[in-house]
Amino acid sequence: MRGIKDPMIFEDIPTAEDQEEMAQASTEETTLTETESEAVEVLPAPDPRDHEALKKERNELLYTLADAQNIVRRTRAQAEQDRKFAAEGMIREILPVLDGFERTLAMAAKGASLESLTDGVRVLEKQLRKALEMGGVQRVAALGAPFDPEFHEALATVENDELDPDTIVDEIEAGYTMHEKVIRAARVRVSVKA
Repeated sequence: MRGIKDPMIFEDIPTAEDQEEMAQASTEETTLTETESEAVEVLPAPDPRDHEALKKERNELLYTLADAQNIVRRTRAQAEQDRKFAAEGMIREILPVLDGFERTLAMAAKGASLESLTDGVRVLEKQLRKALEMGGVQRVAALGAPFDPEFHEALATVENDELDPDTIVDEIEAGYTMHEKVIRAARVRVSVKA
């Protein structure tokens, strides 16, 4: 049988020519008795306009499917771009700090005083901390705080009877969180009773 065949949407839909052939074949094959013909309901011939309407609906469905596939493709591409450039804002804030370090090194090469170099480095440290804070990065409180394994990593213990046990007595390396998630635990020394 000729006709439209798309397993996702339609089964075989006969064309007008197919319908004519089927009607002619059915009259040639059998002649019904009078009682049989009364029992059989005669169906009207399908309207060719119905076929055109089905064809139009099928095309509309295919266009809709193509649109949906394009949306998925564009969304994936946008997500990849967003992931690739997620740190762009923070990088823009850090680049001036890098420029400042380059200027400071150039000043040191020209024989600038230690005091002016130290002042320059302090300014750069403030700029860098500000840029990190804008990205949601915060320093973990450590010195004098109670030890918390979620935020601190104990590297050593120090005997101290004056402090409560598990009090941080020294910060070896600062820890940081980003939007309340620990990205690096503070490395510390912790007090213990003697």
